Amino acid sequence: MSTKTYAVLGGEKAAPPSAQALVTLLATAMESAGYTLHTGGDAQGEEASAMEATKVKKTFLPWAKFNPAIKGTPYDVEVAEATVAYFHPLGEEVEPSTVAMLRKVAPVLTGAKCDKATPVEFLVYYGSGDQYDDKGVRYDTYGGLGQAVRICYKLGIPTFNIEKAVDRTALMVKVRECLGLPAIEFAEVFSTEKRDPGKKVKLDW
Repeated sequence: MSTKTYAVLGGEKAAPPSAQALVTLLATAMESAGYTLHTGGDAQGEEASAMEATKVKKTFLPWAKFNPAIKGTPYDVEVAEATVAYFHPLGEEVEPSTVAMLRKVAPVLTGAKCDKATPVEFLVYYGSGDQYDDKGVRYDTYGGLGQAVRICYKLGIPTFNIEKAVDRTALMVKVRECLGLPAIEFAEVFSTEKRDPGKKVKLDW
């Protein structure tokens, strides 16, 4: 069942203008389809670009004054904090300051009640670095984004790292699906050329 929500999270690596522009287009398109954006309230980067592009959003701050310009969406802090140790490689040894920063991740991905039954439909981020789960699956990210991707992996939430061309292509296909349009290749989304789909081309090279 669709929750009509999606998430955008920033990371330690600054997203270039091209990535931020893509996120802006994403937020505009998803709003038109009735989707709600979930973010963690970063004041710059892809999160800021997404928040600026849509009025339909929920912002889950790690603490109340993390971004003074934003009034955060309330969430179940106790459950959110419990997820930090549950998914973090350090487990119960995670520093309190890390718990405070990472507790926003669970509500961003599963809503204010931190309920695994209400996940977002996908996560978009711009990240780099190497991180592996217990099965050796590479996450290509670290820190807070690593925590987010671990949760997504566990809950089956699709993730799109827009640093990678293959993920940008897959994201465009996903957005087309959310908009109720046929899934098509990335090149077709931005093509301005007119084609006759019924025309058959026979080559003799």
